[in-house]
Amino acid sequence: MIRWLCTKCNLKWIHPVDVCINCNSKIEKQISILADAKYTIAGFSEITVPSTLHPRVPYTVLLLKDKHGNLMPKKIMRRFTDADIGKEFVFEKGDVAIIKVKYDYYAAILNALLLLQDLDLISYKNKRILVHAELLDDKKETLEKKSQLQMVDAIKQIFEKDAGCIVDVNSKNADIAEYNLVIDVPFMRVNAQVISGKNSTLTLANAIFAPNKDEPTHLNMIIAARNFEDVNSIFDIITTGKGEFKCKIAGDELEANIRVTQENNTI
Repeated sequence: MIRWLCTKCNLKWIHPVDVCINCNSKIEKQISILADAKYTIAGFSEITVPSTLHPRVPYTVLLLKDKHGNLMPKKIMRRFTDADIGKEFVFEKGDVAIIKVKYDYYAAILNALLLLQDLDLISYKNKRILVHAELLDDKKETLEKKSQLQMVDAIKQIFEKDAGCIVDVNSKNADIAEYNLVIDVPFMRVNAQVISGKNSTLTLANAIFAPNKDEPTHLNMIIAARNFEDVNSIFDIITTGKGEFKCKIAGDELEANIRVTQENNTI
């Protein structure tokens, strides 16, 4: 969850704002980490009517509150009762993390990384990391290149500034053995060839799901996993609506599962 906050007026926005409209003070980002923050259930609504975007029912939309009093919706297949209101809700970690990009790549990627159960950012302090981002070498200014540039900037901020790592991007003639972590940053969309870096030990994919009929907009997501095969498998299942999830998914998992109509899919 992310909010844009004026520390002087204590006004908040759910979208990017540079300057407070009330006092002209500088705005700060207030990010709640899903894997670490304590959320309480403020309310819920059970959905029983299927739609084009959400063919699988019933599911529940929770209203979660963080320590700052911010509210966020969370879709989940479990059923709840009035007795659950006020109880703590914990985001579990998984083999694959799926997070919707809402204005800010930094917040989305950070949350995705921290929801992976086999990744510890602190353990990479003072270690070398290589990022494969092949689209940055493209001379054309495309949507894919702009998105990948934002992703690389966010990755560098997380690993260099926050975790104290040494990050190289597209280092030519790099010796993989010299790096403690190799990150692949593919751009994925329907009917497009995916360029995957070799020898990667972490994949952070920017997945764009084009809208189906009657859907209002594209769905922009970060899919994170230790290997590219898991990321590609999840993307194919969400895109085609067929298949079975064979790994534990964390984050916005229902945004993926709810688009798949087969009964045998599990999370």
